[in-house]
Amino acid sequence: MYEQLKAIYREALVTEQEAINQPDNYYWFQDTALARFGLLKTAVTHNEWQLLALQCHPVHPPTKTQTHAERFWERVLLTGASPEQNVSESPFAFIHFYFKREPQDYDEVKQAISGFFPGNGIMLWTSAQSGVIIHESAEQPEDIHELTELLAADLFLDAHLFHGPMMTDLTIAETIFSRQKQLFYLARLTYPKQRTFQYATLLPLELIKNDVLDHHPSSFHPIDARIKDLDQEIVDTVLTFLEHHMNISSAAKKLYIHRNSLQYRLERFTEKTGLDPKQFLDAVTIYLTLTKHRVASFVTIEQKK
Repeated sequence: MYEQLKAIYREALVTEQEAINQPDNYYWFQDTALARFGLLKTAVTHNEWQLLALQCHPVHPPTKTQTHAERFWERVLLTGASPEQNVSESPFAFIHFYFKREPQDYDEVKQAISGFFPGNGIMLWTSAQSGVIIHESAEQPEDIHELTELLAADLFLDAHLFHGPMMTDLTIAETIFSRQKQLFYLARLTYPKQRTFQYATLLPLELIKNDVLDHHPSSFHPIDARIKDLDQEIVDTVLTFLEHHMNISSAAKKLYIHRNSLQYRLERFTEKTGLDPKQFLDAVTIYLTLTKHRVASFVTIEQKK
């Protein structure tokens, strides 16, 4: 692979040693032989990058020194190598990140994140704008929303973060990482204004993800059909009501309407669908269905691009 690419890109293809002083000028990949190489960004089109990403693993830009922990997690998560042990000595969680634009200085980003996770945050890049922090600690980190504010204030980076659950099983680490990465992508499409995500809040999205991607009629279909006949105002009201923990006062305040107006819209929803948003089991069904609706619309848009 390396020799074939060298024949095409010539001096635009380099090794780590050749680009150690200017690694951020290159897109970095690791092939199946675990050899890392860089391609000059100005020499690679977006379509070429996508094709290369199918054959090789995109990796973070190299630094002058890579720790043993960084090399270990890069092998486990990005190259599919089997871990030397089945269980980690300490619990770990994946914190996925995505920046709306490519950072100007990767070292500054690493320093900012290292300061937020002192001594237990290992950072890997999976593309020029995204990557993962492996948080190795039994203790939960500070509110990750504070990290988005830090990155915005100090580096002017608009960041999205997804905090996965703690785990110890290394044998499924790559699988969990890949599934979370896909879920994070879907979450950003579904909730574009939200900056931080916790796994518990995305569980409904995880449950209906495969149902959305399956083009056959699902068990949600009868409810879907009834909801399509409703005014969008009523649908938005019910969703806001559920997202505010079924609290009428809080939801009404969010929507800038009177409590009685909100109550009326909930009753209209029940008349049309037969489901009562104020009843817990009905609320679960409604929330999953409305979330599926929202995800399906974004997936359809992406597929048309």
